[in-house]
Parts: sequence; structure tokens; C-alpha cells
Amino acid sequence: MRVVWILLALCLLVFILGVTREHYVEIDGPGTRPSLQDAAWRSKIEAQVSIGASDEDYEQALQSFYDTVYKPARTENATATIPAARVEQFIQSQPETVSKESLRQIILSGFAVDRGGSAAEREAKQIVTTGALKGFQSQGGSEAIEPKDGVDETWPQYANRPSYRPSDSRKGELSEGVYKPVSQTTPLREGSFKSASTSWTNVSFYNV
Repeated sequence: MRVVWILLALCLLVFILGVTREHYVEIDGPGTRPSLQDAAWRSKIEAQVSIGASDEDYEQALQSFYDTVYKPARTENATATIPAARVEQFIQSQPETVSKESLRQIILSGFAVDRGGSAAEREAKQIVTTGALKGFQSQGGSEAIEPKDGVDETWPQYANRPSYRPSDSRKGELSEGVYKPVSQTTPLREGSFKSASTSWTNVSFYNV
């Protein structure tokens, strides 16, 4: 009898994990029209758009793709996927104010697109296997992600360069609104911490 209860508990646990786990959901039909007022679409756009670029330009481009390509296809066939060649044709027709690579990533993440081939095959084409940390071919290798003026810490920048400010100075225009500016502009102190605890050792540095 005890074994039966254990099996039932395990089945219940598996069911709960399966229901609560985040997973991709295929939505039939054209779905929601891209808009910066929609939190999901705004997140997709801001995740790809470079700092200083106009979010509205990408919104207009995505709405154009939705109206002229995606909606007609999904209205005719609720589960249709857009061929990658058709997506590329649309992207190449966009103005120079829109980054083609960024727009491509947004479309791939927000619409049902038939990329062709399996995920493993697409990944194999992107990854450079020769040499150390070569990275992705389409991004120019690992050097493309190395910051040109990177520093190990932020505090020395404030201490040695009072005029230093982060490159991203945009306001926090999030779904809950615009955050008020903070009154404190520089750190109060470096952040060093000396533990007076007798349990502190070189192995167990509990102050971190």
C-alpha cells in the first residue's frame, strides 16, 4: 500500500512539473499585431534594437510584415509558416534606418517562420569549430562580443573619471511606467567588506 502512495505522489509531481514548466505555445491564426503598447512585442523589439535606435521604426516594419505577409497567409491557413526566403525578401526591402539583422531576429522570435533544416543543422552552420573561442560566423567571431573599452569594475570609473556615465542613458520606459530619476549619482563607497565573524576563512568567504 505504501508503494502505491509513493507512485501516486510521483505521478502527481510529474504532472505539476509538466503543467508549470514554461514551454512554447503555437497560436493558430495571425495572432496579435505588433505594437509597442503590447508588453510582449515591446520586449522582443527592445531586446534586439541597438541603443539610440528608434523603436518606432521597427514597430512600423513589423506591422508592415504582419499586414502584407503574415496575416494574409495565416488567415488563409491558420497554421501556415512563412518561408525563410520570403522573410529575407521583406527584410531586404526595408530602409537603412532599420538594422536587417535585428529585424530578422525579431521576426524569427515573433512569427511562425519555416527556417529550413533542423535546429542542429542551423547551429552547425553558425559555430566555428576550429581554433579557440571562434564564436559565431555571422557575428564575426568572438571578437565581436569583446567590449572595446571594457573594464573590470565600475567603481574605479566613478573614482577616476567623475564625468563617466553608462552608455545606455535611456529612461526605464517599462510596462509599469517611467521610473523617477534617482538622487544618488555615484556609489556611496567602494563596496569593500571586512567580516568580523569567526567563521570567515579563505575558503568560506561569507561576506560575498
